[in-house]
Amino acid sequence: MHTPRIVPWANPAELTALCASFYPLDAHSPAELRRAVATVAAYEIRGRVPPAVGATAGLAAAVLADVDSETDAAGAVRVQLAYSMALVRFVNGLLDPAQQSQHALSLSVLARNMRLPLVFVNVRHAATHRALPPNPVLRALAMRALDWLWHNFWSLISASVDSAANSTKPPEPNRRYVLSTRPMSIPPIRPPSSHHKRRSLQQMAQDIKHFKTRLRKVPGKQLYRWRKSSRAWTTTPLGICQS
Repeated sequence: MHTPRIVPWANPAELTALCASFYPLDAHSPAELRRAVATVAAYEIRGRVPPAVGATAGLAAAVLADVDSETDAAGAVRVQLAYSMALVRFVNGLLDPAQQSQHALSLSVLARNMRLPLVFVNVRHAATHRALPPNPVLRALAMRALDWLWHNFWSLISASVDSAANSTKPPEPNRRYVLSTRPMSIPPIRPPSSHHKRRSLQQMAQDIKHFKTRLRKVPGKQLYRWRKSSRAWTTTPLGICQS
């Protein structure tokens, strides 16, 4: 049985529209890319997003930082940090969920299983533990990472949405639970049977009087015991012990 998942987008068409906002990267203006990055940020507030979606937004934000950066040394360092962080989160977001073994596997093994080029693992290690790679290398790797995300995630999503739209199966309702339209059936009220007649007030008064009489004959310390010496005690409908 397929387990449903809660996603932050309303329907698959929103996800394909987000893909069209990112790809192809050189066909969009910086304002359109900023809008796409802001959309992913809104999705992350609503709930969890796939690592590939977050990595795409992070890499696009690094590209925007590169476009808007100044030509001085401080601007170059900011671009270097933006690209490095985006690539580190790209690798970690893809490989950390694949760590399913009891003993931790190396990132190179996980990358090989996912068909992720090892150059991304190497640049992740360099950006974390060594000197940051130069900006030309980071730019080229960011473009390569976006290309990998297109071929291994976004193109598959677009193809699945297109195939679902072209199928003859009627679309499911856009709601979390499907409510039944059948009205509720109220069971009929049956009259009381002859052997379940109501007791009159006189009968209730007699029961109370009998209850008080029996209560005087039972010692107080024995009211909550089931046995007294050799006599067996049982319970009546009124809850009083009798022999």
